[in-house]
Amino acid sequence: MNHKLAIMIVVAFIFQYIYYYNDDLLSGLQFLKGVPLTSSLSTEAIFLIGWYFPIFFILMFFSGYSKKNFVSQGIAFIVRNESKFKLSMKGLLKVATIILLLVSIQTLIFLINYSSDNTGYKELLLSLTVYYLFLLSAVSFQSYLDLHVPSQVSLILINILVLLGALVTKLYYQNYKFLEYLNFSSSSMGYRNGLTGDSSLYHIDAALLIIVIIGMITLIQIISFIKIKKMDII
Repeated sequence: MNHKLAIMIVVAFIFQYIYYYNDDLLSGLQFLKGVPLTSSLSTEAIFLIGWYFPIFFILMFFSGYSKKNFVSQGIAFIVRNESKFKLSMKGLLKVATIILLLVSIQTLIFLINYSSDNTGYKELLLSLTVYYLFLLSAVSFQSYLDLHVPSQVSLILINILVLLGALVTKLYYQNYKFLEYLNFSSSSMGYRNGLTGDSSLYHIDAALLIIVIIGMITLIQIISFIKIKKMDII
């Protein structure tokens, strides 16, 4: 893992906090709220920059991870006569743990001078869970793409998908709200899922969303393992 990039992620969290604070946008755990749907493109752009900035560095941190993990540890696993499945599961567990640590650090930073926004503890926990699973799903899909294309290409593709997910909601939310359960970029945002207590345009079933995201992560892991089984370590 790149320790310099890890430090950059923490710095990005701090800059995110300062950005929200200086623009008078800070309220509670603001990073969980994302981008509100408004008629003002400039307002959405301000919120999008603040929300997306650290996510870019998180995705960069995990760029090429699946190939590096598979090649660097794969030979040792073969020597110990251990399976590729076990290697894959250890890799997923490591990624999940690192993302959990990063979200915890981000949360602690935003607890500095914390101003309550009347969000209940249950809703706050659900919002953190959804945000964490969104990041895990994005990194999982990025790792899957790494198995097929160069890591630089997969990094660009996953960032495009994350940004598009945040921007396309207006095209369908009035008539096809169910699509929000498949658009994790958008549905992870408190301004859009109703979990933060803000005036959201609509509310979603958080439990159902969590189940869908976990299901998608599982599916990504299955198809990734199928690809890994066919790969030569050396």
